[in-house]
Amino acid sequence: KEMNANKMIYSLLFGESILNDAIAIILYKTISMLVTGKEVADWYDPITDFFTLLIGSVLLGLGIGVAYSIVFKKYFGNAASNSAEAQEEDNTEVTMMIFVPWVAYLIGEGLDLSGIVVILFCGIALTKYALPNLTRSGRRLTQRLYSTLGNTFENIVFIFIGIGFFSFEHEWEDIGLWTIIIVSVIITLSRGFQVKVLSIALNKFRERNMITNNYQNVMIYSGFRGAMAFALAANATKTFTTNSAGSYMLTLTLVYATLTIFLQGSF
Repeated sequence: KEMNANKMIYSLLFGESILNDAIAIILYKTISMLVTGKEVADWYDPITDFFTLLIGSVLLGLGIGVAYSIVFKKYFGNAASNSAEAQEEDNTEVTMMIFVPWVAYLIGEGLDLSGIVVILFCGIALTKYALPNLTRSGRRLTQRLYSTLGNTFENIVFIFIGIGFFSFEHEWEDIGLWTIIIVSVIITLSRGFQVKVLSIALNKFRERNMITNNYQNVMIYSGFRGAMAFALAANATKTFTTNSAGSYMLTLTLVYATLTIFLQGSF
């Protein structure tokens, strides 16, 4: 976005990263339930749990976002007129645009869904349906605030990734260099396979805006910076304690995240 790149590739990268994060969170939560002792009656129970968490979280987030957008448009519909009275509502608008997603997160966690996925799709709904009904200054304030918060938290995450090398116990001796190389190659190849297969499947249903080979290669190269993976891997050290499995996950995640940040992110 900062480089004024093609809107198509920006949308693909942004949408794909959101989808990857959502799937990773739900998959991690599903596996965590199995590890922590949830009884499995049938082989398909984990699959059912996965889709229940995913679909439930998505629907709840979208539902809360759309519901608030409808209420906001009905009772504050004149805000788009940019009248003097509407300008006085800027603080209320910005506050509600922050407060509603936070409430959605709390509701999601209270229902044993994924609060992060709920807040993610609530934000998508608010951006699509509520943001256009804000006053012009309210939209500017909201977008500027979220942009500032996004950049701040992104920098904080990368700071924590650096700190993570020294604040956790790592399994360097047990892992070894070859394990790091093999895991890095597997992750890279699996990402390439995923992008290629999904792009081919999507292109079959498109008549325009095709995902070309150049776009696919950019998506493969631009993948994995480590924010969500690091958060899940750090949590894994407390969840997957058998044979230090969580520590292995964290160590490998930190190494691969660092490689993608400094190698891919620098060229």
